[in-house]
This record gives sequence, C-alpha cells and structure tokens, in this order.
Amino acid sequence: MQTTTQAPAAQPGPIRRMVQRNMYRWHRIIGILTVIPVIFWTLSGLTHPLMSNWFRPKIAREFLVPVPAPRLTVPLGQVLRQNHVPSLRNVRLVRWKGQPAYQVLVESPTAVLRYFSAATGLALPTTADRQYAEQLARYFAQDTAAQVASAERLTAFNGEYKFVNRLLPVWKITFDRPDGLTVYVETMPARMATFNNHTRRAFIRVFDLLHNWSFLELVGSNTFRVLIMLGLLTIILASTLSGLVLYGFMWKRFRKPRSAQDNLGWLRKYHRQVGLAVAFVTFTFAGSGAFHVYLKLHPDDRLRYQHAPAIPLGQLQVDLTALPLQWKTVQNVALAEFEGQVYYQVFLLPINDETANSVTAGVAPASPLKRLSLSQWPTTVPLPASCCPMELPGTPAPWPARF
Repeated sequence: MQTTTQAPAAQPGPIRRMVQRNMYRWHRIIGILTVIPVIFWTLSGLTHPLMSNWFRPKIAREFLVPVPAPRLTVPLGQVLRQNHVPSLRNVRLVRWKGQPAYQVLVESPTAVLRYFSAATGLALPTTADRQYAEQLARYFAQDTAAQVASAERLTAFNGEYKFVNRLLPVWKITFDRPDGLTVYVETMPARMATFNNHTRRAFIRVFDLLHNWSFLELVGSNTFRVLIMLGLLTIILASTLSGLVLYGFMWKRFRKPRSAQDNLGWLRKYHRQVGLAVAFVTFTFAGSGAFHVYLKLHPDDRLRYQHAPAIPLGQLQVDLTALPLQWKTVQNVALAEFEGQVYYQVFLLPINDETANSVTAGVAPASPLKRLSLSQWPTTVPLPASCCPMELPGTPAPWPARF
C-alpha cells in the first residue's frame, strides 16, 4: 500500500505574527486616543440644532422692502467734478437720513465708501457710511429707541463673524439692549449679513472651541491647530480602519468559540455588527473632516478677487439723470464692466399690477437684493458706452446711450 504524506502548512511570517498578536492591543490604544476629540466634535454637533431651532435669535426684518430709487437733482458727473473725484469704481443711490445721496466707491473694493448729496452736490460727512450702517441696522431691528453701544467696520472674518457669512466689508452694529443685539450689515449693496445676541454668541464660542479648536491658536498658529487636528483625525481613521479589518475581514482568525450555555446580552451578542456599522460611518465622517481640515492649511482668499475696475470720469458722458428710464419702476443703479465696455446696470422693482404696464420694453425685473451675474445681464437694462444704438443679445430694443 502506498502512503502519502501531507506537506505541513506554511507558517506565517514574523510581521504577520506580530500584527495578529498585537492587533487587539493596538486597536484599543488608538481607540482610547480618539475618545477626547470624538467627544468634542459630538458636543459641537449637538450645538447645531440648539442654535438653529430652540435658541435661534429673532429679528424684526431680515430683508429690505423694495422701494423706488430716490429722485436725483444734481447730476452725478457734476457732483464728482465739484468734489474733485477723477474716477470711481461703482455708484448706487441711497437715502441717507431721508435725503437722496450718491454712494460712491472710489478706491479699492474694501475702502470706505463716500457719500454725496444728490440734492445739493455737497460731500456728506466722513462718518456717513457708519451712519448709513446704523440706519440699516435700526431698520432690520425695527428699533429707533436703543442707543448704539458700538459700531465697528470689519474687513476680515473673526471668531464671531465667520467665513460662512461671506460678505465683506461689513459694519458690526451693537445695540445697548438687554439681549445685546448685534447686526452685521453691508452698505453696498444694502443688506444684512447676519445678527447675534448674547445667547447665540455664547453658542458660537462653544462651537468654536469644541469644533474648530480655536484654543490651540493661543499656543500656536493656524497651521499648528490644523496639523494637530489632522493628526488626531488620522488616528481616528486608523482606529476605524483597524476595527473594520479586525471585525470584518479577519474575524474568523480572532474569534473565540463560545459555549452554547453562555448567557449573552443582546448588546454583547451584536457587538460585532454594531461596531462594523459605527466604524464605517465614523470612517466616512473622519475622512471628510480630514479633507476639510486639510483645506484650512490654505486660507480661502476668493474674496480678494473682486472685479471693480476704476472708471475715469471722462467715460461718464451720459449722466444717470439723462437715462431713458421710467424712474418710478427703478429700484437702484450700479456700474458694470463687461468685455471692456462700461454699462449702467439698472435694478427694477418687482412687477405688480400697478407697474406691469409701465416697465420699459425689453427689460425684466431684477432681484431687489442680489447683484446680477454676467449671465443675467441680457435681462437687465444694459446701457453700453457707445454713441450709436447698440443691440445686445436678448434685448429687443436698442439703447442709444453713452457714458
């Protein structure tokens, strides 16, 4: 009889034996290291529904009611010449303390705006922009009695006014009230960015400490804070990944057989299944969080790139007061540069039964609170800087206008 001998099973290598021998211990150690950051981010996540629902502050008005633009008496060109303004970047029409005024951006997009009376042509005080911001803040708060505790012009984001608000520069107007209402307003165009009170400010600070770990900037820079967060997120990813490998792909090698007489609770019985589900969800959250934290190494500077070229006064050959418009339907005006050509950009009031028959031909109403993008220009009033009638795509009637 012929007998055969079976070859002995291949022994695992030293690295594999070390991994199998220490996998549980490594998994527990890195799991303990993730407890504190996970608790911090969990608590910060709980502040979201609290800030958005139960403790959300209220304000009387969040938007401006569209009204017709103020009537102009002194032409814009005359006002700029008599005040020795050789060029401008933009202009809008506002009511400053009840009187019509030109709101003019002369220097960089973050420079303080200048104001000129549209009735007399005189320059308004250098504090006019602050006073107009206070006027807007009182409108949104519907509060004419409370004193203004402080007014600060912000040109950068900070701990209370976050990047999520997007708008810069803005005025931070704080009222002397029991609730400590603070309204952030942009004056060109006139709109509210956000508002806070004592309760919401406290939640913002807690969120900033637990979620963004702003306390790390007390001992280091933003790069130091980001690197610490990335390191801990990497540990969380390693913990969840080791859990997925240990309890998913290598479970048969590590599991210990149990007797049928063992009395196991449901939590211990389904510990593996629950752990796999939690590990997968945690892996996705930690992965997306690490990606967003990594992006913080390079600050978002999109707000630096604003298209507001300086327009010489000589190009304003046709004044605002000479435009062929039905002013009772106009909400505001601005300047726009497109493909090297300068235009008046006219914002119309929303069409209703009273104005539906009086809107200029070929003009659709613009949003009363938003700047119009280039793709929306054909539906506004484009007034090209050419001496001859010019027809733009989407405008059935030419506009013989020139600056």
